[in-house]
Amino acid sequence: MRLIVNADDFGYSKGVNYGIVAAHQYGIVTSATMMVNMPEADHAFMLMRKYPSLRVGVHLTLTCGRPLGNDVPSLVDEEGRFLSSKDIFARARPEEIEVELTRQIERFLASGFVPTHLDSHHHVHGHPLVQPIVVRLAQKYNLPVRKFRPEPVPGIRTTDDFIFQFYGDEVSLDLLLGLLDRLERERVDTV
Repeated sequence: MRLIVNADDFGYSKGVNYGIVAAHQYGIVTSATMMVNMPEADHAFMLMRKYPSLRVGVHLTLTCGRPLGNDVPSLVDEEGRFLSSKDIFARARPEEIEVELTRQIERFLASGFVPTHLDSHHHVHGHPLVQPIVVRLAQKYNLPVRKFRPEPVPGIRTTDDFIFQFYGDEVSLDLLLGLLDRLERERVDTV
């Protein structure tokens, strides 16, 4: 089993950026995903140049900050900020989602880096409205996607598993080892 420990929200703030780099240098983080629409994305790109062993993908964002373009009215509130995760899918138009997510991938590529994979803030890439868009973008850019449903998705590469429980204030070595042990037992039981 190859373990990837991914830190989301790279680019959110300098504090988050430095925390991710420290967790990569001195901890178990092997990968990160960047919110290219956030204020400290350029700082995160600078850190990527300084720490090339940190593998970084795109953290597709529809529920935090502002879009990269101003032509996606179904995704934003009156101030031009993305709608909350509880509100966005009641209004979002698929064509605007695709425009914005494409811009985010293109913004990452314009930095001179190639992303390692795609995933999303608040797991929006698992929403039925967003899934087919992310599949198309993964195929277009030939990028793997962090697993978002139990069954394989034809035409794209995904992780074999994704442990949602390794998150938050209760993260510990014991929790990680327990989750990995359970995952390994589940894999043996299905073989």
